[in-house]
Amino acid sequence: MIKSIELTNWKSHQHSVLEFEKGTNVLIGVAGAGKSSVMDAICYALYGTFPSLNSKKVSISEVLMNKPIKAEEGKLKLCFEYNEKEYEIERTIYLKGVNQANLRESGRIIAGPKPKEVNEKIIDLIKVDFDLFSRAIYSEQNNLDYFLRMTPMQRKQKFDELLQINKYEEARSNCLTAVNRLKKTNEERMKLIESQKKAFNEKELSMLEEKIKEKEKLINEIEKNSVELKEKEKTLKEKMQKNELKEKEFKELNNAVNLIKGKTDSAEKELMKAKKEVNEKNIDKIKEEMNELIKVLELIPLKKKEIEKKLNEKEEKYSMNLKECSGIEAKEKQLQESKNKLQEIGAECPLCRKPMEMHSKQELMQEIEKEAVKLKQEFELKEKELKKISEEKKELKKEIELISEKEKKLIEEKYELQEKISSFKLMQEKEKEVKELEEKKKELMNALKKTEFNEKEFNELKQEFYSLKEKINSKEKEISGEKELIQEMNKRINEMNEFRKSFTELELKAVHSKEMQEKLSVFMNSLKQTQNELRVVLIDSINSAMESIWPQVYPYKDFSSAKIIVNEGEYEVMVKNKENEFIRVEGILSGGERTAAAITLRIAFSLVLTQNLGWIILDEPTHNLDERSVKELAVMLKKHLPEIVEQVFVITHDNEMKNAATGKLYLLERKKEEFESTNIIETNLF
Repeated sequence: MIKSIELTNWKSHQHSVLEFEKGTNVLIGVAGAGKSSVMDAICYALYGTFPSLNSKKVSISEVLMNKPIKAEEGKLKLCFEYNEKEYEIERTIYLKGVNQANLRESGRIIAGPKPKEVNEKIIDLIKVDFDLFSRAIYSEQNNLDYFLRMTPMQRKQKFDELLQINKYEEARSNCLTAVNRLKKTNEERMKLIESQKKAFNEKELSMLEEKIKEKEKLINEIEKNSVELKEKEKTLKEKMQKNELKEKEFKELNNAVNLIKGKTDSAEKELMKAKKEVNEKNIDKIKEEMNELIKVLELIPLKKKEIEKKLNEKEEKYSMNLKECSGIEAKEKQLQESKNKLQEIGAECPLCRKPMEMHSKQELMQEIEKEAVKLKQEFELKEKELKKISEEKKELKKEIELISEKEKKLIEEKYELQEKISSFKLMQEKEKEVKELEEKKKELMNALKKTEFNEKEFNELKQEFYSLKEKINSKEKEISGEKELIQEMNKRINEMNEFRKSFTELELKAVHSKEMQEKLSVFMNSLKQTQNELRVVLIDSINSAMESIWPQVYPYKDFSSAKIIVNEGEYEVMVKNKENEFIRVEGILSGGERTAAAITLRIAFSLVLTQNLGWIILDEPTHNLDERSVKELAVMLKKHLPEIVEQVFVITHDNEMKNAATGKLYLLERKKEEFESTNIIETNLF
């Protein structure tokens, strides 16, 4: 039983919650009020689709509310009971993004968040898929008498689809296609077998096998000869290894002798050079000269220091006199300024700062002139002294330069004497080194003679060894070439055997294919027989259900029962009159009677195909019914249908149908011109 549905931003429903009960639940409202949207929501909550979405009449983005608000996402929550357990489905639809879904059993998630997982779990749970739900349970708007409006042949096709009997026809058609394909394939296969048998050459196969035997015999002979050569090679190799050790020792000693010779030659050259540099002089005399030279060099710094001291003293005296000259020049400048000021009459003497009346101007001028002459004489004396000091400085600097030059020459002489002493020492060392190298050379020459290495014999041995090795390599290449030929011939034999095997297998496949054709023919006949038998069983079950449902749906006595009659492959919906005659529903029954027949047919299909689900949804069932038929339908839905079906949902615009409600009754309102969302009013039945 469906307990409730909650819609958020679903079509015209901004937020609507509807609860349902057992019996007939009725939703009443004008066109566009949002009634069918509720049933579409139930269907979508269960299966992730609904009829008009599945047929692509609308898109998923169009189920989201567009007015009065433009929603980016919508939600549905469906609660229902099944087999005494509580279930809740919650689905979220996004304008942009991936939709999500969850299925809970007693509050515990058992599927999700992928919508496909929930869809599959629902089908597994209630054993009804979307196709069966949309045909047997959910009667779309104005489609209650959908099956009655068909021709008998169309009705047969639709019933076969609904009952899934058409799958047997599809299987039989597929079998026939398979049989024809097998027959055609087998004919082509037989042609190929014949052509392959003609192409196969038994003589070539025998010739290749004979050649392989000959090649294998030749390989055995070559390998035998190769073994003998390898034994000889082994003996020569051992000799080679012994000689290689001797050769190694010989070369090492010879290299050592050559190295000693080189060192001896080098030492002798250095000895000759050292003797030439010493020039046969007495080394003691050279050392004596060296000592005398060192003593002279030690005195030079002292002499230089003494002269530098005198030079510094002259420098100081020169600076002091130069300073005194500057002082005299300053005094002369001051006297000249005083002389210039006497030209002006002043209150004070410019020299003694006493009142001018104590001296006459002439006296002052005489005093200044006298002082100026005195300063000039003093300055001239100082200049003469400066000149003298400058000359003395020059003499001292020249003396320092001469001493430095002498020191430089003495140092050079010292280096020359040092080199001669070093050359003498080197000469002594080289004489000793030459003697030692000569002794070492004699030892190495003796060792070289003891090696007993004969280079000519060793070269002849090597030549013999490599010649033998070349023969062995030649034999191995010959063996490898013969083996490659055998491999190629074996490959060809395998190809020929595979070729023979392939058409042998094709012959077996041809036999098997013929057997399959026969089995498929038997299977096609079985499918046809099973289809006919199943059709009879299912139609009998539906007719049995219709016979028990009709009296509860149709309360009058003029028609006692309804059934489907199969007439030459066509399905006729018929009712039984008072004369016990079955007459066709089309064109004879009134609107109310046709509605009763349509509801009986749908309930029968629902009971037979959906087992114990107990739901039926009727969207605008009053379409094309007159006022009396509507009243009769309301009575039937209220009094009789709830006894057969646990829960009925009626969507209608007809106010008369509120009298059909035994469960919940809802009035749905919406001002479309003002873009309002759906408003739901629950109405008390009592």
